[in-house]
Formats: sequence, C-alpha cells, structure tokens
Amino acid sequence: MNASLLLDGLKAMVLGMGMVYVFLIIMIWIMGLTSKILKPFAHVLEDKTPEKKPKRKAV
Repeated sequence: MNASLLLDGLKAMVLGMGMVYVFLIIMIWIMGLTSKILKPFAHVLEDKTPEKKPKRKAV
C-alpha cells in the first residue's frame, strides 16, 4: 500500500472533519445571536390560537 495515498486520505479526513466542526460552531453562534435579537419580539411571535381539547367519547 502506498504511504502517500494513505497520508492524502488522512489529510482529506482531517480537513473534512475540521470544516464540519467550524460550520457547527458558526451555526450555534448564529442561533444564539438570532435568539438575542428576537427576544424582544417574543410576544408578537407567540402562537395565539387556543388549544383544542380532545373530545371524550361517551361510553
């Protein structure tokens, strides 16, 4: 087995896993920022529809 090919595969794996890790960190940061931005508008964004209770069947 060629050691160069194995090393190239290892580099690709580390690069791919690193990119996923960075993406997840950025996504978590943006979600937290969005939460802080939208917190003052929470009362507007709440669901105003009343909840319907399931009807009980008479036995």
